[in-house]
This record gives sequence, C-alpha cells and structure tokens, in this order.
Amino acid sequence: MGVFKCRFSGYSVSFSPYSGSRIAVGCAQHFGIVGNGSIHILENSEPYMTEIYSALTQDNIFDICWNEGHENQILIASGDKTLKLFDINHTQPLLSLSGHQGELFGVHSNYQLTHLALTASYDTTLKVWDLSQGQCVCDLQEHQGIVYAGIWHPKDNQRFLSASADKLAKIWDLRAGRSIGVAQGHAGEVLSCDWDKYNEAFVTASVDQSLRVWDCRNLSNPVSILTGHSLAIRRVKFSPYSSQLIASASYDMTVRVWDISTPQNPIIHSHHTEFVVGVDFSLFDPKIIASCGWDGKVCIWPYDQPVRL
Repeated sequence: MGVFKCRFSGYSVSFSPYSGSRIAVGCAQHFGIVGNGSIHILENSEPYMTEIYSALTQDNIFDICWNEGHENQILIASGDKTLKLFDINHTQPLLSLSGHQGELFGVHSNYQLTHLALTASYDTTLKVWDLSQGQCVCDLQEHQGIVYAGIWHPKDNQRFLSASADKLAKIWDLRAGRSIGVAQGHAGEVLSCDWDKYNEAFVTASVDQSLRVWDCRNLSNPVSILTGHSLAIRRVKFSPYSSQLIASASYDMTVRVWDISTPQNPIIHSHHTEFVVGVDFSLFDPKIIASCGWDGKVCIWPYDQPVRL
C-alpha cells in the first residue's frame, strides 16, 4: 500500500510497463476548469510513495500514459490542444504536437508500433501520430460528440476503440481508414473503454452509471451489464491478468473491482473524498491497482484488501 498527495487534482494514473513499482500521474489545477497541469513519476516503496520526477505544464493534463517504446518517456493529453512527449530526464517536453481544435482528453501508445500514439479530443476527432516524424498521420472523424478515449488493441496494432459523448463506442481499423463496428446501448455519454486482453471483447463506462461488456463478434447487445455506481463512471480498465476482472473509477468517489462471473458483488473501495477519475492495474502483480482523484490522492494497494490511509 502506498499513498501520495498531489497539489492538483489527479486525472489519470498509469503503471509503467517497465517497472512494477513505478507509476505516472497526470494532474489538473482547479479541477480541470482552468490552470496549470502537473506530471508526477512515483516509486512505490511501502508504506509511502517517493516522487522521482515532476514537471509543471502550462495547461491542465487530462490523460497520461507511458511510451511503450521507451522506459523513461510519457505522453500527455493537454488542455492546450496538444499532445506532448516528456522524458523524465528533462523538465521540458521533447515534442509538442498541434493539430486538434479542442482539448485532448485521451492518449494511448501503440503496444507494437511504439512510434504511434493515439489521441482523443473535445473536437470530436481521433488522431494517430507518428512520434518519430513528429506529425499526424491519420485524422478520423465520425463521432458526433466529444471523444473521451482512444485505446489501441492489445494484439492488433491497426485496430483501436473509442468512447464518445454521442453515447457510442466504436471499433476502428487503420487499414480501412474508418470504424468497422459500433456499440450502442448506453443511455448517457460513454466516458471510457478498454479491451479484454485475452478475448475479442471490450468494456465501456458511461454517465448512465453502468459498465457494459461487448463481444466484438456481435455488437447488437452487451454480453454483460454491471450496475452499482451511483454517479458517472469516469474510467474503466480490464485486468492484464484476467478476462473476468474489471476496475472502475466513478464520480461517486469509489473504486470498484468487478468479477464478471459474479457482477452483483464488486469489491468497493471508498478511500477518496472527491471524484475518482483515474484507475489502473499493475502489469507486474495481478492484485495491485492504483487510483487518483480530485482530492489529489494517489493510492496503490491490493484490490482484495481495504485501503489504509
């Protein structure tokens, strides 16, 4: 268990794919309405977390992820409409890429083609960027509302998911240059999505307070609907170790870990005192997760145990 208190509101937390004890946190001042952002790289050394790197940005940070091709690099989705690449050995960004016409809400690094990054924006578009060239190589616009997230497929480096305010989640294929599947059924904005790491399935999270699990082979209806949150679900993640485990972070100030086989009995954690907007599973330990929220707290703990603050 480790706890760290950020000065600003936490928006996104991401475990390093290179080190089991290292996480990146993206934060926003004044709850993301206006102000600076901050990056924190933390090492978990129980019972505390040690900050090994921090940087202040001129605008809010709404999402953060590690560069899958470099152990010291992180990507941020910024409120100034840019994608930025940072190296933890430098205080200034290595890249700042412009092209979106609105704030960036999502960023994700391709697992195999590590020079590619995907961004999701307020301007209703998704963009694919070539970090080696420093330019956008694909601009995709089909959604009719804000795009909150874009997530690369864990095995197919040409496919990705998107979650949008138009209440839809879409599967995209770069080879086709368009979406190839649409999941429709949520009664509110879809704020987050993630792939099952073992099956052709994915999960979506919505303002309608529900999670829905979808089979890519038949998107007419979800295979499972998980309910229990009392406010919008801001972030959802599939476990990298199990196709049955899902973690969700909600504006109801809880983190819940769900077993799809027994969806009526999620493990509920209530250690945050403000909206919880970030959650992630460790890639090195099947039971360790992390969360961050508007209260500034970043927590790492075994999901099957209570959080001790």
